[in-house]
Amino acid sequence: MKNIRDIKTIDEVLETLKELYIANMTQLAILQHRVNKTDKEQIANLERKLKNEVETIIYSDELETSEKIQYIRAAIECTYNLDDKNIDELEDIYVSAMIQKAISSNRLNYDKKEEIQDEDNEQNNESDEIDANKVALFEQQLENNIEELTKSAQTDEKKKQILKIAIEDINMVKESDVKDKIEAFSKEYLQRLMKTSNNIKGISKDEKAILKLIEQIGVKIHDDKDTTDIEDCNYGDLVKDRSIKKKLIFQNTNMLFKRLAQFNVGKSIRNNDDNNIISRIENKNVTQYEFVTLSKRGEMISLDFFGEDNLEQQLHEQENYLPYILAAIAKAKEEGREHIGKITILDKDLGTAVVRYDDKLETRVKELKERNENKCDSINQTKDTGNRE
Repeated sequence: MKNIRDIKTIDEVLETLKELYIANMTQLAILQHRVNKTDKEQIANLERKLKNEVETIIYSDELETSEKIQYIRAAIECTYNLDDKNIDELEDIYVSAMIQKAISSNRLNYDKKEEIQDEDNEQNNESDEIDANKVALFEQQLENNIEELTKSAQTDEKKKQILKIAIEDINMVKESDVKDKIEAFSKEYLQRLMKTSNNIKGISKDEKAILKLIEQIGVKIHDDKDTTDIEDCNYGDLVKDRSIKKKLIFQNTNMLFKRLAQFNVGKSIRNNDDNNIISRIENKNVTQYEFVTLSKRGEMISLDFFGEDNLEQQLHEQENYLPYILAAIAKAKEEGREHIGKITILDKDLGTAVVRYDDKLETRVKELKERNENKCDSINQTKDTGNRE
């Protein structure tokens, strides 16, 4: 498995979590004498089965990245001793591990439907994909089960005991020494992996669906390697221009773009001969946009991004400019960027373009998003507190 320090993306987190799940469950099977540790073929067959189970979750288009991590993590944690967990944590582990088990056995997939595709006349079996509605319904059933299981518990300690027994039954792990050995094998690594995961922002389900659609366009966009005219500059905080309102700026039969907001930022440019001297100060506009389209299933999906404030003008004035914007969105999202950069078309016939990023501006945009997200979290927490009271 990877060194935790080398994990930089959410995809690497998921791949490492998959490897840990397979290793953990293989060790569990050996300790429970369900496989012979000296029988390489038996172990290889088990590992293939486990790999198929966990990849059903990892490669699902219907699950959010946070859900994938939650379910696989719980499947691992339910093999540990759980004395250090509170009631809420135990409930989460029980529900998530049960969902993981149900998904792995294909019980939460779409009902089997065979459709004839127009061109290839091939059959598309929808039952290979997880049904998010079934997952949500099963989760509700499990939460009701917990209430039923624990309604007679007189104390929190008794409730915890009932939940631990329910979790033990998922993989039939009752022997304390087995749990001790499994914990020693994987618990510390899992904790460090989850800590790393919390510091990495993943791509949402909508964003993944959109990126898949954009891939089909075939436009090539590359980093602009020309550094001759790059200015040495710094930016202040982005400040929202309240005179600029939301606006639909482009629409066709397949998609639409909205302007969500515009922000002003001060840009101080340093003298190339003496970096300590600011040669001039400019005001720059950065615009937040939303891209909306339909998924293959006909659901409305969207993502937001930041870009140059002349995107609307470019969309309307330059013929066939739309594919380059889409390619720039995809490239930026895949690289964990919020601002799609400045696009320059090199060859329309070949469908190639370059994009130039400004890392200092990107930092300011991310700071803005973080401030806004923290503000929303604070408002939601206040609402939740008020509702409980």
